[in-house]
Amino acid sequence: MKADSAYFKQQLNKMSYADLIAVALKYYEECCGLRAELDELKNTFSYTADELKKVKAECEDLVIRVNTLNHENTRLQNQTDELKKNRFGRKSEKMNGKIHDDEFSDPLSEEMNESDCDGKKQNNNDSQKSRKIKRPACRQLNRKKKTRQIPEITIIDFDRERIDKEYGYGKWTLKGWNISEEFMFIPGNLYRVYVKRPVIRVYDDDDTNDLREVALPVNKLMLRSKVTPSLLAFIMSFKFVLGVPLARLSRVLSYQGINLSKEIMSDWVIKCTDRYLKPVYSEIMRQMACRTYTQIDETYLEVINDGRNAGSKSYIWCHITGEFEEERPLAVFCFELTRSADHLLEFYADLNDGTIHLTSDAYSAYYKLASEKKDHVILGGCFMHLRRRLYKAYEVKFKAVKDKELLEESPEKKCLDMIGDLYSADDDAKELTAKERAKVRDEIERPLVDAYFDYIKSLDISSGTFSEEMEDAVSYSLNHEDAFRVFLDDPMVPIDNGECERKIRNIAMVRNNSLFCYSIGGAETLCIIMTLIETAKSNGCDPHTYLEYLFESSLAHASVDISEYIDEMMPWSSEYQKFEEERFSRPLGKIPDFCTEEPEMPVKADVDTARAERRHAMMTENINSTTSRPAA
Repeated sequence: MKADSAYFKQQLNKMSYADLIAVALKYYEECCGLRAELDELKNTFSYTADELKKVKAECEDLVIRVNTLNHENTRLQNQTDELKKNRFGRKSEKMNGKIHDDEFSDPLSEEMNESDCDGKKQNNNDSQKSRKIKRPACRQLNRKKKTRQIPEITIIDFDRERIDKEYGYGKWTLKGWNISEEFMFIPGNLYRVYVKRPVIRVYDDDDTNDLREVALPVNKLMLRSKVTPSLLAFIMSFKFVLGVPLARLSRVLSYQGINLSKEIMSDWVIKCTDRYLKPVYSEIMRQMACRTYTQIDETYLEVINDGRNAGSKSYIWCHITGEFEEERPLAVFCFELTRSADHLLEFYADLNDGTIHLTSDAYSAYYKLASEKKDHVILGGCFMHLRRRLYKAYEVKFKAVKDKELLEESPEKKCLDMIGDLYSADDDAKELTAKERAKVRDEIERPLVDAYFDYIKSLDISSGTFSEEMEDAVSYSLNHEDAFRVFLDDPMVPIDNGECERKIRNIAMVRNNSLFCYSIGGAETLCIIMTLIETAKSNGCDPHTYLEYLFESSLAHASVDISEYIDEMMPWSSEYQKFEEERFSRPLGKIPDFCTEEPEMPVKADVDTARAERRHAMMTENINSTTSRPAA
């Protein structure tokens, strides 16, 4: 660089003054050009810096949007996993001991082992090589539908003593028989029954031969119908005990040769329920409102024609007696259009004396009832609902934390272990007497409950370190602590509302299979029948036998007001116990002892003799009355 400078000076010394001025002007112009380029570059750099700031800000916004979308995607994925687990996976109520990793796996996962995959790939390749055979279209043949031959029975429905008592001995003769076709279900078999009922001719007067035709009254559930108590009990059992829709039951019966549409069966069920079963339902509901220990829950139901907009939800309320009440347990289902507290206030409207212990979840309607009837209602909480919230919080923690040691020390796991220990102690006390259970709860369970709430209160949910599910579980525990502690002070109060949820599960099964009720009358019929079925099951009775007994008893007491024999209609009555014992002692499929042969009928000579005897008696009575009359 120094050598270049020295060479430049030598060249300048050799130049003349004019040459030096020319060189200076040349370099001056170049310097000005460079300065102009520099200014342009400075302006360009300033513009580029502004653009860079804008791009940087846009990138930051995009990062925020991406993080937000990732968070939303994770939330939706967790929600999808939770829905799949609730539908197909294990429930929190089935936890035994520690929670395993496979409990949180995808229940719909189709992943397989490599050996299984290889075998299936081979099968798929073979199936692809197989040649597809085109099947010809089936021809529509005018073939007669095949039906199974149903056993037939002919029954003689004839009571000569009753006819003589009503119309007089010797005052009637047999004209013929009315034959009606019915279907009878005897456990194990269906029968087509032909019932022959007599049509008689009655003499209006002993002095004349005028005859009046009389058809004896028919004692049936529905006139001009094929329904019998056994068949109707069979239909109700399939529909409301097994959850079989009437359309499917109609197809099943058609295979047996009985063509009954779902509309006909639905009409039978609704009309006979309203006519024969509703008084029994009202009596059970009356007794339920007087019980000291009750449990309540509700579930939704869709009714098509309820006068509201499409998709509006109706509700079924379930009332049962306490889990530890062994004498005459009850279960009552009530239909309501809404989920408001009006139903509870109406159900317990006459609760002015005494106190009831009500176990339920934390729905606000129950707290409103407790506030309205604060001197008469003690509300108990449900640890099952609390455990479900903690289980959801643990699921979120399980997915976020991969270290198993940290997972075991997490608050979610500790809370679940505390609730598990509490349930283990309470399960052991369920078979004890009330006095022994109170001792166990006071000595073992109370310290566990105290330890749980002390630990919950030590957690700072406002710190932002817990998931939303855990914050919800902690808030749920603290807000309803008083209700959760009620079972510790009374051994007859259960720890949760699981018994009521198990009762209401049958409603959910019928709802899932039948999808909806067409009318409000159908929904009320569902509640009435499910009340009788669940009450019978709670008392250890067979639902089908109990329903058949109710219909047969109603027919037997057709001329008597039901209030005079309502006690006989309860599943714990001695009359029903005898009926069930007789049904169960009968061999499966055996036909009951019916009158199948036509009895002897009064012949004309007997009728004439009886009429002559009555005329002679009447003449003798007239003569005696004339003789004994005093003279004028």
